[in-house]
Amino acid sequence: MGFTTTVLKEIDFDGHTIRVVHRRLKRKEAIKLAPHLPQSEEEAKDGLLENLVLLDKVAEVMPDVVVSISGYDVDGRDITIQDVCEEAFFTPVLGQLFQSVWSNSFVKADEAKNSNAPQAEASGG
Repeated sequence: MGFTTTVLKEIDFDGHTIRVVHRRLKRKEAIKLAPHLPQSEEEAKDGLLENLVLLDKVAEVMPDVVVSISGYDVDGRDITIQDVCEEAFFTPVLGQLFQSVWSNSFVKADEAKNSNAPQAEASGG
């Protein structure tokens, strides 16, 4: 499997399937978001305020990351990424979108382990 610059994410929401094509995060975007990620599952469950701060940072990045979005009607027109980022109603969509963007922006541990990339060796000395 090679590298693709975009990912298709389908999000089931309010009886509709929202189709989002997004690119992967750039290094600087990941660095901007990383300090706001929960450090544990418990922190993620208990930290509502922290999660809202994270989603606020995510909303700043998503307009540059999302290539296209469709599948939900807003005031007689197709949904936009601005709708998702600005309207509290779409918070679950923003959360799922961020999970897809974050998880698809990095090589998974098992994929890295199975790659042909040279492994660093400890020097004996």
